[in-house]
Amino acid sequence: MSRNNAAAVSRGLGRFERSIVAAQEAIRLDPYQYHPYYNLMASEVAMNRWSEAKKVYEQAVSRGLDSFKFHNVLYLIAFLDRDVEGIQRELEWEKTDPRASGEIFLAEASRQLYFGHAKVAKEFLSKGVNKKTRAGLLETAAGSRCRFAWKEVELGYVEPVRQMTIEALRTYPAGLETKVCVAFVQARAGDPSNAETMAGQVAAEWPHGTLQQAILVPSLEAAAMLAKGKPAEALRLLEPSVPYFGADLGWLGSRDSAYLRGVALLQLQQGKEAALEFQKLIDSPGGGGRCHIQAPRTPPTCPRAGDDGRQRRCVQVVSGVSHDLERCRS
Repeated sequence: MSRNNAAAVSRGLGRFERSIVAAQEAIRLDPYQYHPYYNLMASEVAMNRWSEAKKVYEQAVSRGLDSFKFHNVLYLIAFLDRDVEGIQRELEWEKTDPRASGEIFLAEASRQLYFGHAKVAKEFLSKGVNKKTRAGLLETAAGSRCRFAWKEVELGYVEPVRQMTIEALRTYPAGLETKVCVAFVQARAGDPSNAETMAGQVAAEWPHGTLQQAILVPSLEAAAMLAKGKPAEALRLLEPSVPYFGADLGWLGSRDSAYLRGVALLQLQQGKEAALEFQKLIDSPGGGGRCHIQAPRTPPTCPRAGDDGRQRRCVQVVSGVSHDLERCRS
């Protein structure tokens, strides 16, 4: 399994080509383990090679392998490719297959929120969280609530977010990931009181954790600084995350820290630099859809309307290109 472990670590660090090579070698050595197929599929998607990822899935199925993780990737491909039939096919799999974990319901919640359908999104969120809770996956259920709350707060829905973070902590109060996520969301909602405390706890828990020290701790601290109206300090704190663009911890990744850099630049009235940061997210391998989902529709830190057209361009870039913007608002 050493080759597969190398594939998983490389993928987590955003080194997708290395992950692909390691996963292919793992499959060659043992073609009847599902893990390397998943790592290979996920890395191919991260490189925007969706058809190659589908071929990997077909290869796995031909060898009698299947997993809920495969279907999570297939749903993502369908979303990125605007394949409505593919989305419905994976939703049906989630409903009927006993191996399904609720992840596709949660992904559908994000998709519905992306298109501005908040009520439907919450229905799918409840389905996914309830499924995880029944399976005893309390920490992932709590984390799912919290991550959805972050999407809502970036869209400006602050009041519902407070209740959702309370529910997340009630679901799994002992989980460090849950506490970190709640502190981060609270900071994005304007309350930085817990974010710096959690940053210190994470730093102490993982003193040698590369991504924890380069991404998670700086993101928590930067979110606190943004809530305090100190965007320049937030940018300084986020500098360690820059070399790790593409890496992902699962709870917070380097694209999330890049998003915070864009927000900080907007607060500094540096619209051109902010636009470049957000465009980098949109253009990144496999990152476009995620960036669009997380981006606020009308960020309060954009220049005011009438300021040489910068406000309109800012809103368009943050929301993920203009024609989707008006459709989401309708």
